Amino acid sequence: SSTDGNNEGLFVLDQSRNVISLAQELDREVATSYTLHIAASNSPDATGIPLQTSILVVTINVREANPRPIFEQDLYTAGISTLDSIGRELLTVRV
Repeated sequence: SSTDGNNEGLFVLDQSRNVISLAQELDREVATSYTLHIAASNSPDATGIPLQTSILVVTINVREANPRPIFEQDLYTAGISTLDSIGRELLTVRV
């Protein structure tokens, strides 16, 4: 079971399959990472084995889905003349 770190309800823990999945889309501008604390316990039985619990700390890093392009140059300039032909290539921008 999730014990901490999912206050916004962003994640769902399927305890039968032991899978963490998203309940809603994450926004990197809201948070770049999330830390979940997941508790796992054994089932005590009639043999006298006591209940034991362990905590797993899971860090989920949010990456940008559509990162901004990084251009090869900081500034691009081009010139044009009234004598230039139609369809003349003015500038090539590289990322």
